[in-house]
Amino acid sequence: MEMHVQPTGVLVPARATNSIPTYESLGGKHFWVIQGLWKWNPKTINEQNILDHESMVSLSPPACFHCERVYSSKVASLPCPGESDVF
Repeated sequence: MEMHVQPTGVLVPARATNSIPTYESLGGKHFWVIQGLWKWNPKTINEQNILDHESMVSLSPPACFHCERVYSSKVASLPCPGESDVF
């Protein structure tokens, strides 16, 4: 099992990159996520890059991964259409 080191130095199991459920497997339910952006410098790739509040650039509001609608009680009460209608 692959392990990753947390900023605290604690080893934790690596998460599978395929941990996002498919739309079909959710049966019309939303999959809520929050996305964050951190600044990163490739020159320090061999050093510890910490994803903390000091290096955070932005944090998005909760939104559905599949339909990209921002969370609200109204949106949460509706079934997920499975694709974005933003564009």
